[in-house]
Amino acid sequence: MKKINITPETYQKMEDEFQEEGLAFTITIPTQDEIDKWEDEVPVPTPPVHNHDMVVEAWEKHNKKMNSMKYKAKIYIRLRAQVDDSAGNAVRQACGRLSDLNIQKLRLGKMIEIDFEAPNKEYAKKEIETLSNRLFANTVIEDYEVWDIWEVD
Repeated sequence: MKKINITPETYQKMEDEFQEEGLAFTITIPTQDEIDKWEDEVPVPTPPVHNHDMVVEAWEKHNKKMNSMKYKAKIYIRLRAQVDDSAGNAVRQACGRLSDLNIQKLRLGKMIEIDFEAPNKEYAKKEIETLSNRLFANTVIEDYEVWDIWEVD
């Protein structure tokens, strides 16, 4: 890392530039002794050292897969009650033309079924909840419900 030599002249040049630009503050020009003292007091930042073993990471990932269980999940997503469901209204009207049922209200939703692997059911629930909240449902206008998560053979 290249060291920058800071002197009282450096501060004076900055002060002159601030004055030329009409900025509303000034710099107190330190002595070289003060600058040297600050440089001695302030530790030079060093990049963090990562003790990262890619082989160990790959082995742990492999073991996780080997110890994973298979699950299924069902998530139901629907428009919030205060959001107009124009598609549901269109289907309700079509039902009226095809059936004698007097349908008062019809709202459409989505059912998502997922087959996946996870190390345990608690982890599976947490991840499905995260996916539902951040990806599957537009939480501005939709609600979701994780109906069920179950282990399969």
